[in-house]
Amino acid sequence: MIANELSPAHPSRSFSSHYQQMKEALTALRRQEGAFHDEETKQQILAYCDALSDRLHRARKLAKSWKHRHQRIAIHLRIPRQTSLRMYNAWAILRANLTLRSATFRHAIRLGITLALATALYRLIPLPIQRGYWIPLTALLVLKPDFTATFARGVARTLGTMLGAVLTTLLVSVFAPGQELLVILDAIAAYLAFSILYANYAIFSVFLTMETVFLLTFVTPQPLMTAAYRAIDTAVGGVLALLMYVVWPTWELPHVWDNIANRLDAARRYFVAVMEAYAHPETYDHLAIHNRRMYARLARSNAEASIQRSLQEPEPHRVDADLAYGLLGAIDSIVQSVLTLEAYLIDNPSRHALPEIAPFTAKVDEALSLLATAIRENRPATLPNLKEALRTLESSEKSGHRGRSEVRTDLRFVLSESKRIIHSINTMQQLLSTKLAKDE
Repeated sequence: MIANELSPAHPSRSFSSHYQQMKEALTALRRQEGAFHDEETKQQILAYCDALSDRLHRARKLAKSWKHRHQRIAIHLRIPRQTSLRMYNAWAILRANLTLRSATFRHAIRLGITLALATALYRLIPLPIQRGYWIPLTALLVLKPDFTATFARGVARTLGTMLGAVLTTLLVSVFAPGQELLVILDAIAAYLAFSILYANYAIFSVFLTMETVFLLTFVTPQPLMTAAYRAIDTAVGGVLALLMYVVWPTWELPHVWDNIANRLDAARRYFVAVMEAYAHPETYDHLAIHNRRMYARLARSNAEASIQRSLQEPEPHRVDADLAYGLLGAIDSIVQSVLTLEAYLIDNPSRHALPEIAPFTAKVDEALSLLATAIRENRPATLPNLKEALRTLESSEKSGHRGRSEVRTDLRFVLSESKRIIHSINTMQQLLSTKLAKDE
């Protein structure tokens, strides 16, 4: 029937009766006892059924509006497009991370100090080497935010460079290549190096060293000395990078869940600040909301970087990637809704008080706080009845403010985003239940 709505050849039919039958069937399913093996399965299936029913209803409305697009829609909710409120705004993310609380910023400082020391090492100290810029270059490529990647790459690059220098020495000693043969050897080494880059970094370093030495031989016809300098500089740069990480290490797995919980707490505070501005417009504080939004961005960067670093640790110490990214994705969905709600506030400066949303805000605030605690303490979370709070809010939208269409429009907008937020909260609760079941 929805497909037929798009075709001018098919007359419009009543969809409301079928939609009402679906709602009645879902209500009956909720009341059934013993229809499922456990309550969790029942709730999961009902959540999917609710989502499907909602999408069918939306699809039908879209199809009908497409067919009758010349008719004016009574209420139009404009989705705001505030550039500064986009989740992936690069400049905002950069500013939010300019603090020592940011794991990314701490690594940037560590990398900057390492490169400064490496540069000073070959420029200020009279070392018996040439092409000392290979020292900071090696340090740049070796030093990573996580311990495992830094040491694995450092050892692989150092050993690969040493082996490459030895192989180059043997080839030059045996073949004494002229320029024509050097071109062929250089091309082969370059092809093999970049073909193997994502398979094995040590072997890549072997062929890259050979390719570099062969290429520089056209400028400085002393391949044996060039290979020796390459090996020494790489060893110095690699050791320096490893020492810097030993001085300032980062063990990540114990911090992953705290970082995810911090991300959820930041999203919760941001949500409360925006919703309070809807309930009590006179308390609207742009700077306070801005600060909470920036902290939410920072918390997201920290959580995402924490998960990535943990996944680079040895297998027994890695975080469950599906669970961690699932929780982070659900939180992102909440923040995206709050960003939309804030943008609506900015686009509609003449706001009306909506005290009806205060009880709903308190329930969601409580639920998010309980979820954050459950994530930190690795235990199940018993949440308040969010569906009842949402139904109360829906009732106030339907029964109140009949003479004030602009207030009902605001409430309707808040309701649409509130449903998405509750769905994300339920998703997080299910993910935590699955994690605890696996642990048992």
